[in-house]
Amino acid sequence: MPNHVPLVVALEPDVRQATILKRVIRDHVHADLIVVDSRDATISAVNDRLPDVILLTALLSPRDEAEIIAHLRTLSGAEHLQTHTIPQLASETQDGEPVTAQSGLLGKLRRKKASEPIPGCDPVAFGEDIDAVLINAGAWTLYSYGLRDALAMLTVPIIELHMTNIHAREPFRTHSVIAAIARGQICGFGVDSYLLALRAAVATVKHAAKA
Repeated sequence: MPNHVPLVVALEPDVRQATILKRVIRDHVHADLIVVDSRDATISAVNDRLPDVILLTALLSPRDEAEIIAHLRTLSGAEHLQTHTIPQLASETQDGEPVTAQSGLLGKLRRKKASEPIPGCDPVAFGEDIDAVLINAGAWTLYSYGLRDALAMLTVPIIELHMTNIHAREPFRTHSVIAAIARGQICGFGVDSYLLALRAAVATVKHAAKA
């Protein structure tokens, strides 16, 4: 029997990024790739053939992401499937210089740091300029695995914060998909939650510098 060729389904409406993704998958991953541009097209593609990997654009709305995940849970044989946020996509800088190869798929999708602002986010370059991240994700806290995956790529400490005490609210609002990758969580102090989170971030960075 022929070897199984993995299938990647990618939801990426941006034509330029989709073109680069196709090149990366072809040259480095050696898998079949189906690129779609909407939630409904993603669900249709998954129904036609169950993929091995599902990639979602970082700009996908939390509602569309939740509906795709809910649909996956209804499919037999899809229990192992998880969605992954598409990292910043580019294989060359604006001046045409190739990106230095890194290990794994994420490395292939990295972009070198450029002097001019360009679309996308290089998590390593981000970490060179930013010491910590404070995030109040609002409703995305509950179910945005795309946001969680994007944050998980960063190497700097992440402080999750909320103005209200989410643990004193309705049961479905107490769960945070970000909490597991955050250094800590501060909630319930109104606007002061931001100040407390900033103090925690500064203390965390200073402590790491002394280590």
